[in-house]
Amino acid sequence: MGVDSTRIVYFTLEIFGLVTLPILTYTSLFSPTVKRHVTVPNYLFLWAFSSAVACMLLFSGQMDDPEPSKTLCRAQSALMLVQPAGMAAAALALVWKLWSLARNVGTHGSVSQEPWWLTVILVGSPYAVWGIGAAVYAVLQADTRVHRVTFYCTSDSTTLGMASGFSASILLVLCLFFEIWTMVIAYKRYTRSHRLGRAEVGDVSVPLFTRVMAFAVVIFLGLVLSLLATFVFSLVVPDIIVASMGPIMFIIFSSQGDILAAWRIYRPRHAHTDSGLGMDDEISVPERPHLSQPPVAHIEIPFGRSHASSSSIYHIPVDSKSARQVAVHVHQTAFSPDDPPNILRDKKSVHSLSPSYQ
Repeated sequence: MGVDSTRIVYFTLEIFGLVTLPILTYTSLFSPTVKRHVTVPNYLFLWAFSSAVACMLLFSGQMDDPEPSKTLCRAQSALMLVQPAGMAAAALALVWKLWSLARNVGTHGSVSQEPWWLTVILVGSPYAVWGIGAAVYAVLQADTRVHRVTFYCTSDSTTLGMASGFSASILLVLCLFFEIWTMVIAYKRYTRSHRLGRAEVGDVSVPLFTRVMAFAVVIFLGLVLSLLATFVFSLVVPDIIVASMGPIMFIIFSSQGDILAAWRIYRPRHAHTDSGLGMDDEISVPERPHLSQPPVAHIEIPFGRSHASSSSIYHIPVDSKSARQVAVHVHQTAFSPDDPPNILRDKKSVHSLSPSYQ
């Protein structure tokens, strides 16, 4: 495959991610029918940002210039060096959140409200890695030769390439660690309950849970490429594989029912319910049938000897299997020993006897 052909493939993949991922990010953040933890759209947006960085030379029209702008080339080189670690940090925030949801359900029985500072850390840490890393690489590459390769500008320093790949590898190993831990938690619960729901995976929809777990394959591939980058930073085939990550992320996270429904691609068959990372858009829980209450009979039982009137309720278990109870409302009617017998007899009427479903 010639240089022109590889460039067409590479930039087509990058531009596809650059165009589609912001749309998916906007839908995940602002659609009233789509509920996602902010780490999901944040991760998608950063992949779009990564695609924009990869296309800097293309958009500036300097892909084929004899000598591209030194400022532009050095800026792109620093950003491309930090890109593996920056995206690994975003992936780690997403995977950690999923692990936290799965673990906390088993520990506390319910998911507590996430403190604001934790949300800030999960969202802001990838940007901190991008910003600090780019500044560090910009300083370190000052004494190296920064030049244009097939798709972008990069430094010829093997030390910087190794640092880029090694830092990303550490974060991706942590991602795999939390992914495997999450799968072990869910599998143990599944073997006990023989079902896969919130009680097994945490406060997250099962479809989204399986998608993030499938994301482990992408993380493993990224780990291999990061290790490869420690020896040779710029290679055509690995670069094209990395460029395909944007479209892969779009396919993984846009194929959920609530996203497709928000885009009016298909009509949902049932209502959605909120969850921690996403919505239960593909899991329907059959509703319990509503039991109709039989007619109410009335019993008025006189007792007590004051002229005050009051009422009491007594729950009598009837059917232990269906947990039904009969609520007997006893109305205490004032009477006097001097009342005629017929009045006492007339007051012995049915007041309230009705099933109460509890």
